[in-house]
Amino acid sequence: MSPISDEQLSAVKEQWHLWLRWRSAHDDGTLKPEDHHPTLAKDRKRYEELATVVEAALKVDDAKSIRVKADFRGDILSMGKTAVRWTEPDDGGTPPISAIPHL
Repeated sequence: MSPISDEQLSAVKEQWHLWLRWRSAHDDGTLKPEDHHPTLAKDRKRYEELATVVEAALKVDDAKSIRVKADFRGDILSMGKTAVRWTEPDDGGTPPISAIPHL
C-alpha cells in the first residue's frame, strides 16, 4: 500500500461512482447501445479526464509503501456493501500499521 494525495483520492472515488452508475444500469437492464464498460456514454468524458490522476494514484511508490493484508467482508460486487480491514501480514515482516483509512 502506498500513500496518495487528497486530490488522487477524490478522483478515485469519483471514477468509482461513475462505474457504479454503469453497473447499476447494467443490473437494471437500462444500458443504451452507446454505453460501454466501464462507464455510461454520458459520463465517458469525465471518466477519461480522471484516468490520468487515477493511474498515478495506483502506482506504488516503493520508498513509501508498506505491506498489508486485506480482510474483505461482504460481497465485493454488491455495490457498496463491502468492508475491508487492513492488518499486518502474517509474516510480521513489516513495521506496525497505525490507522490506515480506506475507501
